[in-house]
Amino acid sequence: GIIGGLRTELQSGGNLRMEPSSPAREPWAKQIQDLVRARFKAEDFARYGIMDIKVQQVTRVHNRSLRIRFEELIDRLELDGSTQQLEYLFYVPDPKNTAQDLRA
Repeated sequence: GIIGGLRTELQSGGNLRMEPSSPAREPWAKQIQDLVRARFKAEDFARYGIMDIKVQQVTRVHNRSLRIRFEELIDRLELDGSTQQLEYLFYVPDPKNTAQDLRA
């Protein structure tokens, strides 16, 4: 929750910050929902009786150290300047709820 996120931020010296939201509240969260739903393949989950998914919450993780390393790597690739519009998503389901999410 909020306390855990604040504790993580404090322990990382401000390098790591969590920003929870929902698709109904933030446009960036809605974009993530759209991306995840577009990648969802019902046939992969048909044997579990799952035909659709619902994104209830999205947490944006700001990791200053990894962002700097990622940007340095992109700079070394010497792209044509098109990286200004570059966005990236790392999707990781909550391992504590995976089995429960499959049944929901």
